[in-house]
Amino acid sequence: MGRDEDFSERVEELSRLARRIYLEEFKMLRDRGLIRPCHLELVTSMVAGGVVYVIMECLIREQEADIDALTDEILAYHARALAPQPRN
Repeated sequence: MGRDEDFSERVEELSRLARRIYLEEFKMLRDRGLIRPCHLELVTSMVAGGVVYVIMECLIREQEADIDALTDEILAYHARALAPQPRN
C-alpha cells in the first residue's frame, strides 16, 4: 500500500486499530438502538475502507484537503446511512 515496507506495516497497524475502534463503537450504538440493525463487520469494513480511500486519494493527488470538511462529510454520510428507520 505504501512506498516502502515500514510505511505499509504502519498503515496496516493503524487500519487494524481503526477497525477495532469502529466495531466497538458500532456495537455500542447498536446496543443502544441508535443505528439500524446491520452486519457490523461488513459496515465496519465499508466505513474504514472508505475513509482510507479518501485519505489515499488526497495523498496521491497531493491535494490540500480541508480535513474538518472531509470529516464532517464522512460522518454525515454514515449517520444518514445508519440512522434507524422512523417508526410508523
